Amino acid sequence: MIFRVRTGIAVLAVAATASALAGCGEDSTEGQASPRSGEPKPTKSGPSGTNLSKQQLCELLSGQEARELSVEAGGTPGVYAGDPACKWASDKASVNLTFNNKGTSKDLNIQTKSTPVKINGRNGVLIEYPPAPNCGVVVDLTEKSMTRAMVSVLSAGQAERLDPCELAQQAATMATKKISG
Repeated sequence: MIFRVRTGIAVLAVAATASALAGCGEDSTEGQASPRSGEPKPTKSGPSGTNLSKQQLCELLSGQEARELSVEAGGTPGVYAGDPACKWASDKASVNLTFNNKGTSKDLNIQTKSTPVKINGRNGVLIEYPPAPNCGVVVDLTEKSMTRAMVSVLSAGQAERLDPCELAQQAATMATKKISG
């Protein structure tokens, strides 16, 4: 898979499978939302969108969220294209999250099918990588940083008809809701 960027910007890759995201309901506290019963409480302040380490990236998906994406719980920290990264995998899919603080999605030179998206109110781009079942979502975190979720569906996942673009959007949504900034 080739992903070209200009101005030396590396992006985050996340490979993941499908996941249903839970919403929030309101409680009796005026003007404050609370999780529905059985849902984890959102953190008041997550890691900053200006600087994420590979370990912080690995903390962005819980074990349950990883399983919802058809990958094993517990990501492996690493480096992808010179940027901090974390990878989750199984025989069905792989999910890679990366962080870059050298630019945003507007700085990318995308040479394949792409579609603008909104993830948790943030601007982003959905990128399809043909011919393999791979898809990524780049999400702008600040004026100078972005994260990317890249999903690769493997042979066992293809048999289950997993959609890499749907999974990438779900992984990006899960991860970015925990990032402040």
